Amino acid sequence: MRLKNARLWGSTSVAVLAGAVLASSAAALTSSTIYDATPSPLPPNVASLGYQATQTAEFGDEIVFAGTNRRVTSVTVTMSAWALHASYPTLPAAGWTHPITLNLYGTNPLTPTLPGALIESTTQTFSIPWRPAADPTCDGGTAWRASNTLCYNGLAFEITFALDTVVPDRIVYGIAYNTNTWGYTPIGTPGPYDSLNVGIPTGQLATTGTDVSPDQVFWNTKYAPFYADGGAGGTGTFRLDTGWAPNGTVAAEFVATEILVSPTSKDDCKNGGWTTFNDPSFKNQGDCVSFVAAA
Repeated sequence: MRLKNARLWGSTSVAVLAGAVLASSAAALTSSTIYDATPSPLPPNVASLGYQATQTAEFGDEIVFAGTNRRVTSVTVTMSAWALHASYPTLPAAGWTHPITLNLYGTNPLTPTLPGALIESTTQTFSIPWRPAADPTCDGGTAWRASNTLCYNGLAFEITFALDTVVPDRIVYGIAYNTNTWGYTPIGTPGPYDSLNVGIPTGQLATTGTDVSPDQVFWNTKYAPFYADGGAGGTGTFRLDTGWAPNGTVAAEFVATEILVSPTSKDDCKNGGWTTFNDPSFKNQGDCVSFVAAA
């Protein structure tokens, strides 16, 4: 049998019929949320980590997925935008765009303070909203007032990465992007990305799946004193850090479907084997055998 975990948008269908079969089988797959630590409903803003302010290149968490679906199709991350359009009047009033990277790693049993091997890395460009203008009655005129009458310095919003990646039950993931002077490839110019943060809502726990430790995160910062160990474990390295409760759960949601499985021989179809495939699904053993013969 064959397990398919390649990114489908990067492949070319051999024939129209093959593409039709793939589309029909994918439509029948079940989709489920396998991890969720995002606040619902989304509040006006959440506690967050600013990359420029904390000399950060990457920030994330170690999590365990629920259920059995492991072909991740989307990852949603709660962010916080602090930049005002008035500070960047030459940019569009509707917002600005920025490339953000999602990294998925395995775990590292031998050195659990470091992530395991890289499973997937995807960089996608997202539209970022401006934070609303300041209200003079809020915090000395620096914050904005939401409809709930409370004042906030940032605006919570979500970004969603599109994926087609098979993952194990437990992973480490990280969010990376560049700012003026920090990141894996600093931009070297000030911009609204200097006021872009990743959400770590106070008291937020995973409602689906498990955050391995709500007191721990994985973090790459150049500033040694920010780490709980004072930098003894190294700086500028994506590694485990402690002492984060009640803000040690990064706000993210993973959605996945079943892994696509196809037969590669007639023997795969026998003894009820035809019932285990979903790429495509078969009506009976003969249908499965015919598919293999035509492949």
